[in-house]
Amino acid sequence: MRQITTDVTKHSFSLEDESLNVRALSNVLSEVADWESLGINLGIEMYKLDEIKAKCSGDPVMCKYRMLDMWLRLNTEASWKDVFIALEKIGEKKVAHKIMQVQPEGERSIISQHMLG
Repeated sequence: MRQITTDVTKHSFSLEDESLNVRALSNVLSEVADWESLGINLGIEMYKLDEIKAKCSGDPVMCKYRMLDMWLRLNTEASWKDVFIALEKIGEKKVAHKIMQVQPEGERSIISQHMLG
């Protein structure tokens, strides 16, 4: 069996009809349970994630929402590409590929070729 790896750093990502906002992120990332690993891979420091957890009384849905809100506020150049890369790093390939599937045909084709090549 051949292992498939991706190098997404060369590709741009943008959801066609979804601007990058907390609601869109929450919808796409609803299946991701490990919000802390996602946050770390999005570049949020652990102490900030601990603060979020304390404020949310550990409620994972609320914690994830607040973490995503913080990420967007701290990262003015946040992109769907960043989300895709973070998801790949934490093993959430199914969710990552949801993002890829809504890419314009040209970008999706390039990424698919790269993944198989």
